[in-house]
Amino acid sequence: MTISAWAVPLMVLGQFALISIVPVTIALVGALRRVQDRTVRWAAAVLAVSFAIPLTIWLVRPDGAQSLSKDIQPAFVGVIVAASAALIVAIHRARRRS
Repeated sequence: MTISAWAVPLMVLGQFALISIVPVTIALVGALRRVQDRTVRWAAAVLAVSFAIPLTIWLVRPDGAQSLSKDIQPAFVGVIVAASAALIVAIHRARRRS
């Protein structure tokens, strides 16, 4: 799950936004199934929602670009990177407590 949280911003910033759905899903499912800490769960949910919004916009728009990486707004990239950073911090804190 930690590797997935690190992979998301790297993939989005590296112009592989559509493929980053895989680590987003892994992080969300891993947080919901294996972690008891609510902060980690919330951070994973925020990451998933922050990724789902631009993905949905890209899929719904009839005049969108050929790839999600070309169509995504820079503000959404910033939100995704910030949500991923929050998830990484939450995972780190949860591991320290246990």
